[in-house]
Amino acid sequence: MPVRLEGQTGFTRDISAGGCYLQLGDIDLQDDEVSFELDLGAAHRAMKIQCCGQVVRVEHDGYRTGIAIKIKGLQLLVK
Repeated sequence: MPVRLEGQTGFTRDISAGGCYLQLGDIDLQDDEVSFELDLGAAHRAMKIQCCGQVVRVEHDGYRTGIAIKIKGLQLLVK
């Protein structure tokens, strides 16, 4: 599912109730705590989950960055 973190867009590779693994373009994270939005892509409504979490691992692979995050809080946003 699409994700937005620090002005970059990317996708989730894995997601569970306690954490997720995101794939984005080349990004250099400075903080251990991050906020990001997951786009649920509902057909008739804009639905997103706003999350905050702790970065567990960062992997750089050429032009992509993989980020493992332990989710600490989330909020469902419906427009």
